[in-house]
Amino acid sequence: MSVKPFFITSIVIIFILAASLFLQNAQLQKDNNQSIDYSKVSVIEDVLHQESFIQYTLYNVTLYDEYLCGTIDEEHTVFYAPTEIAAIKNYPQYRLLKSEADHLFLHREHMEFHAKYKDAIYFGLNARSELVLYYKDYGVENPQKVFFPLEQEALEEWMLPKQLEELERGIPIYNVGDYNSVLSTLTEYIIDFPYGYPIVVE
Repeated sequence: MSVKPFFITSIVIIFILAASLFLQNAQLQKDNNQSIDYSKVSVIEDVLHQESFIQYTLYNVTLYDEYLCGTIDEEHTVFYAPTEIAAIKNYPQYRLLKSEADHLFLHREHMEFHAKYKDAIYFGLNARSELVLYYKDYGVENPQKVFFPLEQEALEEWMLPKQLEELERGIPIYNVGDYNSVLSTLTEYIIDFPYGYPIVVE
């Protein structure tokens, strides 16, 4: 079988494709009122030129980093992405709280204490006999977290006077182990805990 007809057909097809790309690029340049040097147009340049018209959205992103001690850091940034999902995927350690128009609110929970307050975290009792977590400089009545109310009579009856005095004065918390130990001990004295039991961090 002769290969000449096949060869001629292939050349014709290649010529038609090249002419089509040439005309498409010429039309794009005409629509944008731009001049073009047709002798320098390549297929790759033409494809890249067309891809430049893909629409990306500028998303405003608010990042919330919440720490075990109750501190929440807030950061504002922006990110270009073709879709909302693509923008969220750029922050894999965060989960979406809510989305408003082109504004994303993302949250991340840290099972550790904020570095700024590691030596200033205390457990104590407020005026309503609730177990609270607070910063030393802010005081027990301005807590970062409120856990549960404790039975004062049970505390006085079953806790050693020294332990009760320490709780009323404020128990310093230096690490997650201290945090878990206090919660585990004081759940025995809960009056009522309508919001579920506290989470012990592993």
